[in-house]
Amino acid sequence: MVVAFADVALPEVARFARVGLEIWLFGLALIVGWRLLVEGDAFRGLLASRIGAGIEPDRLQLLVASVSGAIVYAASAVQAVQQGASRMPDVPDALITVLATSQAIYLAGKISRRHS
Repeated sequence: MVVAFADVALPEVARFARVGLEIWLFGLALIVGWRLLVEGDAFRGLLASRIGAGIEPDRLQLLVASVSGAIVYAASAVQAVQQGASRMPDVPDALITVLATSQAIYLAGKISRRHS
């Protein structure tokens, strides 16, 4: 069975699908954000390994480096798409170095806490 859509142009279908996907992703982000921020202890233990221990610097720098790296890469991806790229850009070597160093600092802090 062949279905013909003579009255609907392909760009219109693509635009409709894109808008639908954007609405769905926005709704999903709202639900996840609500659950994380309002309904529970989603971030408990993120910056401290023990209750009442305070913020541990190695965990904080790892969070900042990871979030910053994700933002930098997302910005470069948006720029590449605006320039007509058909694929995601390569991850810059400097970003990989920063993230690897950040992970090493975190692991060193974790090891030092374990031995103290």
